[in-house]
Amino acid sequence: MNFLRLSQSPLAVELRLDQKEAVYTDLDTVTGEIILCSESPADISSIVLTLSGTATSRLNNGRRTESHNLFIKSSRIFPSDPLMKDLKRSSVTIGGGIHVLQFSITMMLLNAINLASGHAGADRRPIY
Repeated sequence: MNFLRLSQSPLAVELRLDQKEAVYTDLDTVTGEIILCSESPADISSIVLTLSGTATSRLNNGRRTESHNLFIKSSRIFPSDPLMKDLKRSSVTIGGGIHVLQFSITMMLLNAINLASGHAGADRRPIY
């Protein structure tokens, strides 16, 4: 569990995935929850979850490595667009206690072949 300081109150944040130790491929959906534990009210402007993956290959018998970004996807988990429009403020105050926020993010590989051919997702490769 990581501890952050927002405003004047300590806020504990925990991320839980629904599928532990899963293997994901292109167009699979990662689901889970973000759990916030606050001792007192806290102002939150936004919570953004970013998933990313990088592959590293060893070349020339391990003497050289090469890295490639496979995917990166961000999603604002909190607050929702309708909530922000209704409040017309830049932040939301949450009360003290435990708050559970569900998330669902669909991954898409940054695969040049799929992008160039217009068939994104046609070639499913495992993401570990």
